[in-house]
Amino acid sequence: MLHTEFYRGLEAAEAALAMRPDAPPGARAAAVHAAIAPLLSPGPDTAPRACARGCDACCHFPVGVTHAEAERLAD
Repeated sequence: MLHTEFYRGLEAAEAALAMRPDAPPGARAAAVHAAIAPLLSPGPDTAPRACARGCDACCHFPVGVTHAEAERLAD
């Protein structure tokens, strides 16, 4: 991911959070995920990702999540 893509993602996440300031944490996390999903779509210059149905790559090292993300995962 290029730096510009990273910062576009931050801007999209901030905009999604600003639109739902009083929503429950899980709903806010869902809004952020929906806002950045288009930026994560593979393109012609995108390196392949390990993430796929049944993937467990992240399970082998610590991955930080926010409380809102943990609630979304639990749902």
